[in-house]
Amino acid sequence: MNQQRQRLTRSLLIALGCLLSACAQQASKPKVQQVGAATATPLPASTHKEQAPASGPTPTAALLDLMRQGKYKIAVQAFRQTAIKHPGNALVLANLGLAQARLGQYEQASKHLQQALALMTAPPPTLLNELGRLYRQSGAFSQAEEYYRKAIAVNPTYTPAIVNLGILLEVYRRQPEKALPFYRRYQQLTDKQDKKVALWILDIEQRLPKTGRQP
Repeated sequence: MNQQRQRLTRSLLIALGCLLSACAQQASKPKVQQVGAATATPLPASTHKEQAPASGPTPTAALLDLMRQGKYKIAVQAFRQTAIKHPGNALVLANLGLAQARLGQYEQASKHLQQALALMTAPPPTLLNELGRLYRQSGAFSQAEEYYRKAIAVNPTYTPAIVNLGILLEVYRRQPEKALPFYRRYQQLTDKQDKKVALWILDIEQRLPKTGRQP
C-alpha cells in the first residue's frame, strides 16, 4: 500500500512539473529530469560556428552570461531584439527558445527551438533534449520520445536525455520494462551513482516478473 501511494504521489508531482531543487523525495523524478536544465545552458558560438550566418552576429558573452545567471526575462528581450535585426541566426533563436522555456513560455519556446533546429545541420543534444522536455510538458509523449532518442543518437553518453527518456517511458508511457535499461545506462555513465535512480531501478525490478528482468 505504501509503495502504491509513493508511486502515485511521484507520478502526480511529475505531472505538475515540479522544478524546485528542494522538492520532497516523492518529487525526485522531476528533479532528476531537469538535470542540465534547471538553469538553461546557453549554446555558445564555438559550439556551432557553422550555424551562424556570416552576416549575422553570434551571441555575445554578455548575453550568454544572462542565461547562466538565470536572468531569463532580460535574456528573452535581448535575444528577441537580436533575432528581429538578424533573422535566420540559429544560435540566437536557440538561446531565445531556451530562455523562454525557463519562463514557462512553452509555445514560443518550441517555435523558436524548431526554427533553430531547421537551420542546423548538426543540432546539439542539448537542443534536442530541450524539445523533448517541451513536448513532454505539453503531453505530446510520442514527439518527446522521438527527440530524446535523437539526442541520444547524437551523443550516446548524454545523461540528461537518457534519464529523461527513462522517466518518460516509465511514468508517462507506462512501460517500466523499457525504462529500466535507460536508468541502468544513466547509472553507468554517472561518476557517483544516483541513489534515487537506484531506488527507481529496484522498484521496477520488484514489479516486473522475473522473466522480464535483466541481469
